[in-house]
Amino acid sequence: MVSPLAETSAMQSMSSSKYKIWRRWSTPTVADYKIHKLYKESDQRRWVYKCPHCGKYQWLDYNENVKQVGPDSGIDRVSKIVLPGTFAFVCKYCGKPLDRWYSGRWVVTNPKPGAKHGYSISQMDAVWVTASSLKQQELNAESKQTFYNYVLGLPYEDTSTRFYQSDVLNNMIDFAPRQTRQGYKFVTCGVDWGQHYHHIIVLGLTPSGRIDLMNMHRVPKAVGVEHIDEDINAVAKFINKYEPDLILPDLGYNGNYVDILKKVFGSGRVYGVKVRSAESNGDPNVHFNDSDGIATLDKLTQNVIMMANMRRGDIHFYNKLDENLKLFILHWSNVVVRTDEEEDPISHQIIYKKHIMRKGED
Repeated sequence: MVSPLAETSAMQSMSSSKYKIWRRWSTPTVADYKIHKLYKESDQRRWVYKCPHCGKYQWLDYNENVKQVGPDSGIDRVSKIVLPGTFAFVCKYCGKPLDRWYSGRWVVTNPKPGAKHGYSISQMDAVWVTASSLKQQELNAESKQTFYNYVLGLPYEDTSTRFYQSDVLNNMIDFAPRQTRQGYKFVTCGVDWGQHYHHIIVLGLTPSGRIDLMNMHRVPKAVGVEHIDEDINAVAKFINKYEPDLILPDLGYNGNYVDILKKVFGSGRVYGVKVRSAESNGDPNVHFNDSDGIATLDKLTQNVIMMANMRRGDIHFYNKLDENLKLFILHWSNVVVRTDEEEDPISHQIIYKKHIMRKGED
């Protein structure tokens, strides 16, 4: 998929065209993201088959239409070998062999007035690709995601590296949003500067070692000369209530706000957060530089750690499902960790790398 800016530019360049035909095609990676999101908004056309035995129509589903018909000796999962004829395409209703050569046609599965045309097709619809060869590809695939994405043409999300709202809801305990640091031996504040709102999250460590999300707050971004510095002053005022040991504002959309916080709270407590991919230096650890007051981290690593901590119940949340906590849940739900297939520029071999992306604001 191209960038939104390039896509907008290309669409504007067709304003004088009498045809105005715009086509997009790609391999879906994550559900409700880019090409898959566009497909869901379309009339969702599917290549369907009519069973020659029971007469029922169906589009192919790997788990329901690909079945083992040969002996167990035809598949060796250790050596990753599947003999021809071990698997076959069958009707998911009657279980008899399915004809893929002459019975297929496009069917609209999501009829909407004025909807764009969307088409979904995969290697299962290629008549020269056998069911046994698909099973062979599944055994040889580097991951379930690569098989779903590049062979079946389906989105896939690894459940071990995704966020569920239950990660928060199941770990709400009996305390109201904290207004002071009382009862905590170490407190940190994170600040995310935004184009419209600045978001603040306060975390605290109790003497017993429990980590609590103590409170959250958002401050509207100051607009206009007459309101200059109102937002940074409001941010500093809110943070000051907690007398934090560590303040971590990000370096995006900040102007000189990080410098102002350093003057208010001291450079030894405030570190501007700089994101750098661990891929560039092979170091996923967080580094605090006292000379320039910058904390450098790898976003992928820190997001995976945070999601794992929430899933294990190592982070506890206050007991009020307010707008801030709902927004917290929504933004974490937008975070996706996926594995991409890439070519190494030096060896030219296919390698698999994890990347962090988002389906919306995070």
